[in-house]
Amino acid sequence: MDNIKNVFYFILVVVIGWHAKVYFINSNTSITGFLQAKPDLGYVWENEVNSNIGGLGCTIEISKESKYPYINEIVKGSPAEKLGLSPNDFIIKINDESTADLPLDKLINDKLRGSIGTNCNITVWRNNIEYPMSFTRARIKQIDNDLSSNIPTDADTRFFWSLKDVKWQPGFLHPNYKVQAAEMKNEWVPIPGYVFVNGKEGDFETVWKSGLLHPNIKAWASDIEGKWIPVTGYKFIMDNGVAVDAVWDPEKSYDDLKIISGNTKDTYYAFPGYRFVNPGQNLRITSYPT
Repeated sequence: MDNIKNVFYFILVVVIGWHAKVYFINSNTSITGFLQAKPDLGYVWENEVNSNIGGLGCTIEISKESKYPYINEIVKGSPAEKLGLSPNDFIIKINDESTADLPLDKLINDKLRGSIGTNCNITVWRNNIEYPMSFTRARIKQIDNDLSSNIPTDADTRFFWSLKDVKWQPGFLHPNYKVQAAEMKNEWVPIPGYVFVNGKEGDFETVWKSGLLHPNIKAWASDIEGKWIPVTGYKFIMDNGVAVDAVWDPEKSYDDLKIISGNTKDTYYAFPGYRFVNPGQNLRITSYPT
């Protein structure tokens, strides 16, 4: 009987001791219940971090006429660039399946994207000729910054026998404040469009500030909280009602500014009879003296 008790006490000491080591020595976890632990805010169980998604590396729109997707812009250094793809190329097939009438989110997330290193076959339509191609999915900055992708979420609670190491997850949204986990461990920054009220990270209180440039896409924070407007000369690419990128929109006329966007990215022309006050510095316009 004493032997059974000794074994029981030994097991109990080992279990409690090991469990205590996990969330007392590792300060990035906390007790949530009997023999249960959970990562602190901003952390996640290491094997839950999803960083294995890769893609083609281009922005895509759906043609209103043909209902086929076409390429808008190519991400530098991406598989799309290595394939020699160009804007206005149509992707008419993915793995021998037609892409006609395929919703943009399904096309991107279910077809083009997948595990890094996996292959995907596409058929490109250019100048009335079909070009079968194959690419290897790669991790690119565009996927990390995709505003419609799944934002890192709060980690689950686990029993001690299934605990793993924890890892800081940049992009995690704080549940109570308009801040997110920064790239540097244990640091927080305001989400796009917001600034710290007191100008420091120790206080998480934030306020919306119009005129801020979005860190990932060409857009400005408007006067309305939570609403963004594209930078002059750009237009939004929408995915399920969410702006996932902003691309250059050539030959667009802005009557209020008296300018026209040029064919070359980030170039502008003044309306006839007008000129730029500070060429190359801002878009201020003045009329020629009569």
